[in-house]
Amino acid sequence: SCEDPQRQDVEGSTIGSTHTNGIIGSKRRIMGSLGILALSCAAVVVCTTMSFNGGSWSSLLAKSSATESGRMQKLWTFDLKPLHREFKPVSFGDGDGREDGPIEWLQDHWPEIKGDREAGDEIECISPANFYCPLKMVPNDGWTHFVRCPDHTTSPAVSYDISSCVPDAGYSLPILPKDSSRPDGRLSATVCPANTYCPAGQNVPAPLPCPDNTASPRGSIAVEACKANVGHHHNGAGYGTPAQACPAGFYCPAASLEPTVCPDNTDSPTKSGDLLSCKAVAGFYGPYGTAASPCPKDSYCPAASISPTPCPPHTTSPPLSSDVTACRSVAGYYGPWGSEATICPANNYCPAAAVKVTSCPANTQNAGEGSAVVTDCTALAGYYGKAGAAAQSCPTDNYCPAASETPTPCPANTWAPSGSSEAGACHAKGGYYGPWGQAAQPCPDDNYCPSESTEPTPCPEHDLAQNGVLITACTAAAGYYGWPGTAAQVCPANSYCPANSKTPTSCPANTQSPEGSADASACTAQAGYCGSSGGAAILCPAGKYCPAGCITPSPCPDHTDSAQGSSEVTACMAVASYSHNGAGYGTVGVDCPANSYCPAKSLQPSPCPANTASPALSSVATACKSIAGYYGAWGTAATICPENTYCPAESVYPLVCADHTVAPAGSSTASSCKAAPGYYHEQGVYGTAAIACPANTYCPGANLATNPCPYNTESPSMSTAVEACEAVGGYYGAPGTSPALCPAGSYCPGGDGQDAGYDGS
Repeated sequence: SCEDPQRQDVEGSTIGSTHTNGIIGSKRRIMGSLGILALSCAAVVVCTTMSFNGGSWSSLLAKSSATESGRMQKLWTFDLKPLHREFKPVSFGDGDGREDGPIEWLQDHWPEIKGDREAGDEIECISPANFYCPLKMVPNDGWTHFVRCPDHTTSPAVSYDISSCVPDAGYSLPILPKDSSRPDGRLSATVCPANTYCPAGQNVPAPLPCPDNTASPRGSIAVEACKANVGHHHNGAGYGTPAQACPAGFYCPAASLEPTVCPDNTDSPTKSGDLLSCKAVAGFYGPYGTAASPCPKDSYCPAASISPTPCPPHTTSPPLSSDVTACRSVAGYYGPWGSEATICPANNYCPAAAVKVTSCPANTQNAGEGSAVVTDCTALAGYYGKAGAAAQSCPTDNYCPAASETPTPCPANTWAPSGSSEAGACHAKGGYYGPWGQAAQPCPDDNYCPSESTEPTPCPEHDLAQNGVLITACTAAAGYYGWPGTAAQVCPANSYCPANSKTPTSCPANTQSPEGSADASACTAQAGYCGSSGGAAILCPAGKYCPAGCITPSPCPDHTDSAQGSSEVTACMAVASYSHNGAGYGTVGVDCPANSYCPAKSLQPSPCPANTASPALSSVATACKSIAGYYGAWGTAATICPENTYCPAESVYPLVCADHTVAPAGSSTASSCKAAPGYYHEQGVYGTAAIACPANTYCPGANLATNPCPYNTESPSMSTAVEACEAVGGYYGAPGTSPALCPAGSYCPGGDGQDAGYDGS
């Protein structure tokens, strides 16, 4: 027994890794791909282990004998495989043998094994496709004697050597050394490794290498599987040809037939393998692998720039700049190219790209730092000249601010000394005034203006002047008097003082003037008088009023009157039957309204006393008379008319109602007098005398006719309510209601409605 703890009784399993020589009395079953050999009873088993290229080979030789139809049949089989390969049985019969491995051993032991076998029992071994016969002639014992080709190989039918087993496409079958103990000197086919190819149907001992600079995947079957490596291309010759390096400006991914040109404005080194190798050329920028954009102004872009690099401060560059030295100082700055520029100092100028400063011409300057051209150099203050040229001193009555090309004349009515640099050097002439540097204004009236006046100087109080230069031009103003150049005094009341007056002049008779009057027209009539201005005034007549200064008397408002000599409209007061209705004296008189009275001079209407009334335009209290329902003396408060009387309007006394009638307090007409309860108006008219209500009727009051009692009832005369109507004899019922007939067996005397009793019938 070949002991092997790894043994598995499954098809294709390893038989064992330990060899033992001996006689085994056991039953053993061996499974193979082409047949099954059962060994029973006594069997001879020889197990060997051989080494090949670092692997273990196991071989099994077995002999069995059995009697079948009176003849001995012998079978020799062995298996050859690396322990990590699939188990395949191999059968041998008589043959010419091999010089190596188990064949040699079999030949050496053939006489012993063959025994009494007869010649002529051999037949030709015929193998199917993908198998081969190690020996052409094999015993005619009913067993198969051919061997399966190694893995990943194929052979035609009737093959007699392992060399007939050709590797599958993508595989190779190496030839082993003769001392490898392999009967045919070959190993199982292996997959073709990467970067090689193994053509189908060719028994090559080793994979074929790919052409230069190409690669192929594992298991490649043709040279066309060899494709250019990254950074190489076939130059259009097709796959399977040597590849050449990818040129600059192109990129070649793996398997490139032709190089791919980089995007616009990008470049790449030789042997570039992907799009990201394409980087912007100098003067351009952009993400790797994309078309590059022109480098913008004021920046520079070295080769392979992803984004523009800004120029140093205060420098500029043209588009497509590729180096920092293209960044040169902007106008107004200076400095070495490619470095941060410094602002041009005052009194110098620096053109664009200036490396150093240039001084301004004589008597010129520039506005400050950052000047760019010589024309920035302009005349100093007090000088004038063309920009960029030497300047000259400013002439008299002109001024020359900094940067003046020509002198500027002083504003109107002003003057200035030579060399003046600003308008403020121009001062007002005598008789003019104004801020220095501005056109001077003529000195205004009532002021005087010496030379260089910025403001006019007022004349003394109450003096006036025109275009005055000195104070003596100031004389007394109208309404004042006094000497020139001195403060004038106000003209006193009731006099007048024209301009330049040295003393006041008195007003005419019955006229007056206010203090400070300037001429005779200021003298006007006194209050209560009228007359032309400047002339004598007369007394104001009645019914008019003459305020102070009156020329013609003014009539009083409608329905008003005034006394002689009245001076104000408030002297005009309402005449009788009118009032000012609260507007005050001097306003139009308003009609005195009803229910009031208005004596002369009434500011407001006077209301009539209580419960009285008067017509409109009433002027005295007695016009107020009692209203209906009231009585009393005229002009006094009226009293309410008492009960059972009536009082028409203007009643001085109440009037008594007719007989047997009544009236409520405040009644104003006879018709208010209505029949008292128990009476009625026989004539059917209120205000007439009432008579007693007859029997069998009732009169609650104010009756124009009687009310009859219900049927079968009766009442006394002067009854005042229906309840006075009681049932007559033979009827019964509540007073004031229709009674019922007295029932049989009862008697009803009438009256209060109660049954008199039951007679028993």
